[in-house]
Amino acid sequence: MKPARSPVWRYRLQRAGWPAWLGGAMVLAALAIGPWVSDPLHTEAASLAAQAERLRRAQAQRPADVLQRASDQGAAFVAELPASDAALAAVQDLHQLAQQHGVRLASGEYRLVAEPGQRWQRYEISLPAQANDLALRRWMADALNRWPSLALDDWSVSREQAAQDALQARVRWSFYLRSPS
Repeated sequence: MKPARSPVWRYRLQRAGWPAWLGGAMVLAALAIGPWVSDPLHTEAASLAAQAERLRRAQAQRPADVLQRASDQGAAFVAELPASDAALAAVQDLHQLAQQHGVRLASGEYRLVAEPGQRWQRYEISLPAQANDLALRRWMADALNRWPSLALDDWSVSREQAAQDALQARVRWSFYLRSPS
C-alpha cells in the first residue's frame, strides 16, 4: 500500500505561511466587496454614455443652425455696409479728423479691391502722417468710432531723433463697402 500523498498546492500553501493566507483572504474580500464598488461605477458609465450620445445628436443638428446663423450675420453685415460711393466721404472725413487732431497728412495711396465671390468691396487707404503719439491715437480712435466699417490694418511709427516729439507714421486702413451689384 502506498502512503496517501497530499496535493502539491496544499504543500506550497503550508510552506508559504501567513503571507499566502493573508493574500488569499484579500482576494476573497475583494470578490465579496466587488459588486458594491463596481455597481455605482457601471451606473455612472451608463449615465456618461447616455450623455455622450445626447451630445452627439445635438452636435449633428448643430451645423445647420450654425450655418444659418452665420449666413444671417453675413447678410446683416453686408446690409449695414455703406454704399460704394461713400468711400470719397470717408476719405474726406479722415482728412478732416486728422486736421482737427493736428495730424499732418501727406498724399496717400487709395485702391479699391473687389473681393472675389463676396458681396462687399474693400477700399484700401494708406496715409503717411506726422504728429505726436497722442494726436495720432486720438485721430485713429475717432475715425474708427465714426465709421464702423473702417478697419485699422496696420500702423507704424518712427522718429528721426530721440528728442523729437513728432512721429513719422504710416497708417493703413480698410474701408468696407457694399458691392454695387
